[in-house]
Amino acid sequence: MNPNENPNSPGSEQPTQYSDPINQPTSEQPQSTPPVTENSDANQAVAAPLIGQDDPGKTLGIVSIVLDVLGLALIGAILGYLSKKKSKEAGYDGTLGQIGMIIGLVLVGLGTLVFIAYIALFAIVFSSAA
Repeated sequence: MNPNENPNSPGSEQPTQYSDPINQPTSEQPQSTPPVTENSDANQAVAAPLIGQDDPGKTLGIVSIVLDVLGLALIGAILGYLSKKKSKEAGYDGTLGQIGMIIGLVLVGLGTLVFIAYIALFAIVFSSAA
């Protein structure tokens, strides 16, 4: 802008200044609620996951896998199921819970087979000794 020009003349642009803080434009967007999808199986509303929100069943899934590895497979399978259920309710896929549940069930099955084989072996050994 030239100092000789009239500031009120057409063609001269001045930056808009707001002295009233209430009427100032804001760059913030209004907060919106997350979309809700309908779960047809259970007929209950399930919220879609929010950006930046962590999977609520993630910790239970990790605990279930750790318990499976430590030999507490039945408890690990149960916690895996609960983890998957909690994740599904929050809109996540529940992969860690499913992994913990599957590993736990496989180990429980293998443990049962080993136990049956162990009992059968003792039955054979003690029946032939008599």
